[in-house]
Amino acid sequence: MKPDPTFLEHERLFNSVEVELVRRWAFSQVPAMFDQHEASVLKCFVKAWWNLYHESDCALNSKNRTIWQRSQELPAPPLDTTALLSALLRIRQLVVQEALLEYRPFEQYEESALGGLNVLIHYYTQAKPEV
Repeated sequence: MKPDPTFLEHERLFNSVEVELVRRWAFSQVPAMFDQHEASVLKCFVKAWWNLYHESDCALNSKNRTIWQRSQELPAPPLDTTALLSALLRIRQLVVQEALLEYRPFEQYEESALGGLNVLIHYYTQAKPEV
């Protein structure tokens, strides 16, 4: 069975965001609240976003959740600030919180990850475009 092209596109999106956030963390180009932590915190956030996206997609389309892991082998093209902001906004759009809340409340780490997503979106909205 061939993978769904949209699903692969979303997987690349999450991979690119994860790689770019870790790269920016290494150069202190992330909100100050993340400077106090290891890059693994950002990776955990992306993993939580991925799980929430996938779970909300399954809830919206009434399908059983069968795929849990992202393929780290897919390419993760670098993102400039504008592309990173667009990708973060797209992730927020893909996680349909209302669909999830019909089935269960969010776990504390999921709420934290979604809060982190909002912080990152705000931070990169305020960032000066790269030259």
